Amino acid sequence: QGQNQANTTIKLANNASGFGDGSCDASYESGSGCPAMLYSSTATRDGGWPNGAGEGGYWNDIFDLTLDTGSGNAGAVAIDWNCSNTAAIRNVTIKGSGRVGLNTSRGAGGGGNGPALVKNLTVNGSFDYGIVAGSGEVGLTFEHIFITNPKTAGFWNTNQNIWIRDLEVTASGNVPAILNQNNSNLSVIDSSFTGSGTSAIQNSAWLYARNIQTSGYASAIAGVTGTSVNEYSSTSVVKLTSAASGNSLRLPIKETPAPFTDNNFSNWAIVQNTGGDSTAAIQSALNSGKATVYFPPVATYNITGTLHIPSGVRRLLGAVSAFNAPNGAAIIECDSTSGGPVEIRSFSFAGSINIVNKCGVPLVIADVFNLNGYSNVAGSGLEVYFENAAIPGDGVIQHGGNAWARQLDVETNNTHGTTDGGNFWVLGFKTEGTGENGNGMWYTTNQGSTEIIGAFDSTPGAGNWTGYQTIDSSISISGLSAGSGLTTPLMEKHNGAVSTYSNNGVRFGGTAVPLYSGK
Repeated sequence: QGQNQANTTIKLANNASGFGDGSCDASYESGSGCPAMLYSSTATRDGGWPNGAGEGGYWNDIFDLTLDTGSGNAGAVAIDWNCSNTAAIRNVTIKGSGRVGLNTSRGAGGGGNGPALVKNLTVNGSFDYGIVAGSGEVGLTFEHIFITNPKTAGFWNTNQNIWIRDLEVTASGNVPAILNQNNSNLSVIDSSFTGSGTSAIQNSAWLYARNIQTSGYASAIAGVTGTSVNEYSSTSVVKLTSAASGNSLRLPIKETPAPFTDNNFSNWAIVQNTGGDSTAAIQSALNSGKATVYFPPVATYNITGTLHIPSGVRRLLGAVSAFNAPNGAAIIECDSTSGGPVEIRSFSFAGSINIVNKCGVPLVIADVFNLNGYSNVAGSGLEVYFENAAIPGDGVIQHGGNAWARQLDVETNNTHGTTDGGNFWVLGFKTEGTGENGNGMWYTTNQGSTEIIGAFDSTPGAGNWTGYQTIDSSISISGLSAGSGLTTPLMEKHNGAVSTYSNNGVRFGGTAVPLYSGK
């Protein structure tokens, strides 16, 4: 993490030794890639994976800086990123020249990359590819991405689940903005591309596109007439009832509130952790009247009861700080009703710790790992944002109001997500587990509306699991990829009549659906 993109720069020496081969493999299809400035690896518990690939790349975060690959480094990659469950790149600029700006294609032995979040990334230089994605499994979420002057393609997706909102590519010559190939399943919305000569999006895999504007290109999508796209699915839209519109829900999208900042440390309460029961010390800090309550990552903070977040507190801020519930269960409850949004940011959880939302102000839950569950209390907690959040156990439950999520990872055999009335919008949803002890991957009821832009559902082995269940409500999902164990990925029930959709077996034996439109 740097201070910001303007004041923190890491630069590769011009003509650096080992970086000059511009013919190196940009996508790891040969098993080896190109040399990188920053190269993140999986955890040691995934030992045996070659090249630092695997599924333990937790907290591989890169924030608030600029990377400059210099000149004379034709084979350079600025970032070669392994990432899992809770990992993010935010507010990063890549400049210079070379092979790839950001490479996320390193996978091995069935272990894919992600889920993870890339937000506010600029690739501004002379790279063959701005971004390269691959590795087959899991998926990656991108939002507010700006790529300038790619020489071969702006965004090359070779074999991955990719979910994008707001991608801007400015290219010259016969250079596509997006290449989507092989077993890729891509969703891209609210994006604009400037170029010439060819089509902006060249697709030979599964593709969902919505609200795409182009300038200079021959067409927005190769083989499809028109230089703009309202809504496009590369295969027939899945509809379970004749009442379904055949379109996505287009729920209103709100940006996550900007992180609260205050450099006056007299407004910070710093929790003094003694290593025993920290409940009283944390509550004292929360009641101190300070807007920031900071948790130094010096030891695990043990919680034995319920913590209450009062009005005036703007953020609980960690640095991958650890919470534990030694008695088996604990609660962090937001009770704030004034003073602005409340953030819970950068924590790792152990034990059964749930966040209960009774806020009268917006709540932001960001950069959290292993949080057991989230729910609001009906009639309160009616505006919540999740960003780069891994929440196993009890999953996510929202009663009414509005919820927005970017990069949401839920792993459980309980219901993964619930929309009980109100609206729930998700960009990038990854699941693991069957949902058999509840209502599947996502349960929408009480006239609720759920819209998911991009979903990867990993389900274990052979079984008879039902995924997305919608009861007298509305849902749409784009870029759906489900494992073979999810035999019935889609189910709707309206006025007692049940309709289902079975595994179509087209992507690694599992389901691939560019667009599902539910009533």
